[in-house]
Amino acid sequence: WTLTFEMFFYAVFAVSLLLRLHPLAFVGSVMVALSIWGLFEAESTSPWAIYLSPLTLYFLVGMVIAFLVKKGWQGWLWVLAVSSFCLAIALAFGGLLDWSALAPFRFSTVVGAVAVTVLAEPGLRRVLPKKLQFFGDASYSIYLFHPLLAPMVPMALAILGLPIAWLSVVGAITWALLATSVIYVVVERRIVTA
Repeated sequence: WTLTFEMFFYAVFAVSLLLRLHPLAFVGSVMVALSIWGLFEAESTSPWAIYLSPLTLYFLVGMVIAFLVKKGWQGWLWVLAVSSFCLAIALAFGGLLDWSALAPFRFSTVVGAVAVTVLAEPGLRRVLPKKLQFFGDASYSIYLFHPLLAPMVPMALAILGLPIAWLSVVGAITWALLATSVIYVVVERRIVTA
């Protein structure tokens, strides 16, 4: 289901490029408008109502963070991180955290965590092993293909009459990482650098 949101984001982004509009302004306007519309269509059973979910705002936040980094405005990124965590703390400890406040709490926590992670990236790149960084670079291929590849190991073990739980888990993770790494090197990295 997350790919549904992702493909929708790509479509809206592509429209902004086609119309030569500023992607952040256009995508932001669309996502915010749809999320507000969703407040009034909460009970809708239409399959299209999924695009009225406030989850689409996560893509807007990602764009804002990327924009701030590209402009070199790390100070504003710190403001975003600190204010997001302050909102999360206020919701958690201000007596406001009930079921209706859970979504804003989760949203503000995720925004703060992503902003801090992006701020920490230059320092982390200096200390983390290159092999670990490789898996970070390959994370999109891992995300896309691991659900298709990982189940192959438990299925193969079951066919061989070896349904050993720990071996299935370790084998599935290892196989998925190896196979998706090949996909990253052979397909994704070549497309991105082309």
